[in-house]
Amino acid sequence: MLFLALVVGLGCGVIAAGYEYVLDIVIERTWLGLAPQLARALEPYGVPPWLVVPCICTAFGGVVGALIHLLGEPLANLPGVVMAAHRDGLLDHEEAPAMAAISIVSIAGAGSLGPEAPLIAIGGGLASFLSLYVDLSEAETLFVTMCGMGAGLAAFFGEPIGGALFACEVLHRHGLEYYEAVVPTVVAGLACNWSFRILSNLPQEAIWTFAAEEPLEPWTSVLGLVWGVLGGGLGWCWMRGTRFLRSRVVAPCGLGPRHIVKGLLGGLLIGSIGAIHPETLFWGEFEAQRIISRGEAPLPHAWPTVGALGAYSLEEPLVLLSIGLFKLLAISITVLAGHRGGFIFPFMFAGLSIGSAVAIAANATRGPLHDLLSPAAAALSCACAINVACTRTVLATPIVLSALSGRPDMLPTLLVASLTALYVAGDETVIVAARKRWLRTELDGCEILEDPTPPMARSRPRVRPSRISTPGAGGAAAPSWVNPCLL
Repeated sequence: MLFLALVVGLGCGVIAAGYEYVLDIVIERTWLGLAPQLARALEPYGVPPWLVVPCICTAFGGVVGALIHLLGEPLANLPGVVMAAHRDGLLDHEEAPAMAAISIVSIAGAGSLGPEAPLIAIGGGLASFLSLYVDLSEAETLFVTMCGMGAGLAAFFGEPIGGALFACEVLHRHGLEYYEAVVPTVVAGLACNWSFRILSNLPQEAIWTFAAEEPLEPWTSVLGLVWGVLGGGLGWCWMRGTRFLRSRVVAPCGLGPRHIVKGLLGGLLIGSIGAIHPETLFWGEFEAQRIISRGEAPLPHAWPTVGALGAYSLEEPLVLLSIGLFKLLAISITVLAGHRGGFIFPFMFAGLSIGSAVAIAANATRGPLHDLLSPAAAALSCACAINVACTRTVLATPIVLSALSGRPDMLPTLLVASLTALYVAGDETVIVAARKRWLRTELDGCEILEDPTPPMARSRPRVRPSRISTPGAGGAAAPSWVNPCLL
């Protein structure tokens, strides 16, 4: 298992590096090459530069719909991956090329979904493909598939443990249950992170930089309760709102199977939001630094960087709140339009914006909260809470965010916000297929992963007859699903 996890991780790193290389080329040629040329060509006709954004997004949305119509529907993002893992114990590797092509076009079209879900699907598909040529049980096949899923996330997050835990947690609703897969998945994540960063020439460092702050006060972690309620409530509203739009708008209009029309409409709406707030374009991994730096960092992908509203200050709480709420709307539209990609970083971006807005507004008052709230803790905790409410990754998300920000001191606050958001969201989840693990008796091959039973344990009676009713002994027989060892 460990050797196969190592092979899967190294292979996933190569695939992730190739995927990112192609994606970067398409984005650069489109938004830093084609978009300015198109704006210059339309300038004599009085067309403002920001109008180019909805035009390009609409065109890419139509291409996404056409590819789905021609290639078929690959795995439905993260919910589809979870469903396939529980249903089949593996992912269909034959869907990986279609998933890669459609997701690259979706992401390059500035939709609010990122590469994480495609990398999960492709990495899991590679692991499932390799498992066909090795004599594995059903349990081992599932765990190797989880290694591929975790490896893809480790490459994207740059955090092997967080990526591995995410792949293990996202299959369930209340924390990871396939504990047997944790160590192999971490091995795969380490191998993938290593090979991906060597091939991409990337240093091992945080991707976000926050302004210097005073050390956090001991009571700061208690405020995680506040951020958990806020972010968990926003995540719950997003899930309910997206479900409402799907049942009351998309389904009644018959847009479900009409992929091209759905893609065109989705691209137009995504581009319209991006024309208002350019920060909402793309998946938010790099755009988040602009929010964190209050506008000092450039937008690396979007062009133009000034929208229809003109220049505005990212020090204003209402502007940040507007960006965060519009980002949540853009995520819903991107998902409903049939685009392929992951919503982890988009959720984090929305949380960073909204948490920053609340912290700035609170610190601006002359009340008891004046200059007491840490903007970094507020932003990261709100981002953590929204993502946990929707994906149920209660341990992985805080670890990933503390690594992405280079702020391990935030981990206690993030954990409090994560646990609170899990409680606030209740049983609501965007990943409907998440469920409890298969029992060992249902998953063939799990017994080979168990520790050998000690001789003393084998000699002990496993059932106490006095506690179990038997037919003819004055009581009904114990149900077949009852484990006698628990009686």
